Amino acid sequence: MCTQWVQRKDKPNNNKHRVSIWAAVFCFCMAFAMTTTESSQKAAETDQTIESQQSPTLQSPDQWTSLDGTSIKSGWSFDNDFISLSQLGPDQSELAGGHIITKDEFEDFDLEFEWKIERNGNSGIKYMVQRYSDRHLGLEYQIYDDDGTHRVEPENSTGAIYDLFAPTQDKPLKTAGQWNKSRIVVHDTRIQHWLNGKLITTATMHNREWNDRVAASKFNDVPNFCKSRRGRLMLTDHGSNAWYRILSFKAGQISNDP
Repeated sequence: MCTQWVQRKDKPNNNKHRVSIWAAVFCFCMAFAMTTTESSQKAAETDQTIESQQSPTLQSPDQWTSLDGTSIKSGWSFDNDFISLSQLGPDQSELAGGHIITKDEFEDFDLEFEWKIERNGNSGIKYMVQRYSDRHLGLEYQIYDDDGTHRVEPENSTGAIYDLFAPTQDKPLKTAGQWNKSRIVVHDTRIQHWLNGKLITTATMHNREWNDRVAASKFNDVPNFCKSRRGRLMLTDHGSNAWYRILSFKAGQISNDP
């Protein structure tokens, strides 16, 4: 509590007046500091929400299924921490692959992973995946051989929020056949894509820029596209060999609801 200094009217006291001013300033500073500290603590608690939740083990095939709900096809293999997609078997016979999707749905999450693709390869991790009519759609961390034969627009290159937000031009991408390290962070309406330790793509969902970009994208004919942050994760099969290693997955809200 601040002390209230009372000055006599019949005898001015400048010293006491000055002390009163400094006391008021001191009390204001202390109150501001306490408020700032509480706000910082609340922000820190919010940032730690993802870490505090129990998360599934994405390295386990039990967490994944084919899009139609059947077992994972022969092209996919799970070996310790590694998940790989092969188009051909040891005898060069064609293997069945297809996209695979998590059984659970997530909202906030922080996913760190390593990956590599073959020359001219195309792959990616989708999130917030939901079923829209006969299609499973969501946002995607695009994985692509940017130096391959077929060049694409920046918003479709590695690290992009596919077809919506392009990564920075100075992204530290390693060439096809080498391991890269990536991270996807979804917290409230904020999205971050990282590549080899560098933040390369950011977006805020549902603001004016977001809505304009969705309207100009391939998703413009999808009603309510990603209006909800809740959805599944998907590993895509675009006809290329791909390798993934899940390093860390911290998930917020989890649901087994269909």
